[in-house]
Formats: sequence, C-alpha cells, structure tokens
Amino acid sequence: MSDMKTIPMHGGKSYAEVGERVKAFKEKYGDSGSIITTFIQNDDEKVVSMTQCIVNGVILGTGHAEEIRGSTQVNKSSALENCETSSIGRAVSFATGFMSDGSKIASTEEIQNAIVQQSQVDAHLKTMAVAVAYVSTAFKKAIAEDDEQGIEECRADMHGNQHLRGEVNKLLNAEEELYIREYMDKKAKEAKDKKEAKEASNKARAKEFVEKQKNSEAE
Repeated sequence: MSDMKTIPMHGGKSYAEVGERVKAFKEKYGDSGSIITTFIQNDDEKVVSMTQCIVNGVILGTGHAEEIRGSTQVNKSSALENCETSSIGRAVSFATGFMSDGSKIASTEEIQNAIVQQSQVDAHLKTMAVAVAYVSTAFKKAIAEDDEQGIEECRADMHGNQHLRGEVNKLLNAEEELYIREYMDKKAKEAKDKKEAKEASNKARAKEFVEKQKNSEAE
C-alpha cells in the first residue's frame, strides 16, 4: 500500500487515482477479493451506483456515487461509466484503509467533478426547465391548432432528448395525449403507404425494364 502512486493536489494533499486503488486492492487480496458494482438508478435524469469490496465473503468497504446526466462534459456521454468509477474509488478507499480521513477519500475525477458540478447541475436543471416550458407551450399550441408543421418542429426539438420528451409529454392532458396518439398512428400509416407505393413503383420499373430487354433481344 505504501507504493501506491498519488497525485499532489492544492494544499499539500495527495490523492490516488481509482486505477491505483484497484491495483493495490488486487495486490493485497488477490483472488479472495472481489469488487462488485450495482446500479441503483440508471435513467434519463441520473445514475446512482453502489460498489462493494468483498474479501472471503466479508464486505470490507462500500461506496456510493451519483451523477446527473448532462451536468458536465463527461456526463453528456459517459455518466454511467463516470458514476461507476467514482463508487469503485470510494469503496476501495474504505476497504483498504488508504486515505482513511473522510475529507480525503476522493479520486481526482471526483474532485474535478465536485468543483464544477454544483454550479453546472443547477444551470443544467434551469436550462432544462426553460426548454420544457418553451417546447411544451409550442407543442400544446400546435395540437390545439392542428398545426402539423408546428408539431413536427416540436418533435424535432425533442428528438434524441428522452428527458425533455418525457417531461413535455407529462404536461399533456388526456385530450392532447389522444390527439398525439392518433396523429402518430396517421403518420405511421402514411409512412407505410409511402414505402409500399415506392416498392410497387420499383417493381413496376424493374418489370418494365425486363420486358424491354426481352423485346430488344427478340428484335
């Protein structure tokens, strides 16, 4: 454990990265030690994980972590991985006794995340609330006016953002929900009819081409 590599931080403190902690745990306990991570929550809003370090059936350390999706640059694409790494780092710290002072149990990733996350989480939630209010108002207006272009613009705004779409849909009343279901059924039928028409046209052209080829060969 004394050979664990650390990174100097402000104030003279040193921290070990998660990879170094896991390496030390494996070196100390070998095959008798296991690191098991469970995801308590994993949805469009956030990820919560719990990691346990177990040696010969005994839990030596448990670590928890929480990450808000989209709250940082890393969490825009890798919130689940980031959360897992954080909970592993904490669990191994408790299990090995390395940096036993609670104020020091943190990985470099956790420290950097903590610095930016407080303000960015609030900013993210405020931005999302504004987006929900704006899109919801426009969506409801388009539904009330039977405005297909407006509906499609709102759908485009929500495309790829499950959280935004979910929040906007929650604000629809029963009548609006029914309208959208019927609208989507109509769009699906139109798409199916268009596909079938295109396939029929392609088959007709192919058949016409074959007939021309036969006639040309006959001549």
